[in-house]
Amino acid sequence: MHAPAAPVSVTHHAFIGEGDTVAHHMTVTGVHRNSTMPLLNGIEPNDAPVAWTYIHIWRCDDGRIVEHWACRDDVGLLAQVGAWPR
Repeated sequence: MHAPAAPVSVTHHAFIGEGDTVAHHMTVTGVHRNSTMPLLNGIEPNDAPVAWTYIHIWRCDDGRIVEHWACRDDVGLLAQVGAWPR
């Protein structure tokens, strides 16, 4: 049985749009209680506070997203839950 999900908050640092491109810089914070993320498979929840930073970039055409790129700090998240050496 999984522990109940911890509250999560999202901080939106920036939304930037220029021409057909939109960028979003954000940080998700919470507590490592459980996860359905493949990145954290096999890592025992430990109630560690975590902050995970992302940058998303979308290219739009005719009102639709046609391309998406993302960069996220996976190593930083793994280090915070004790699964990556510091």
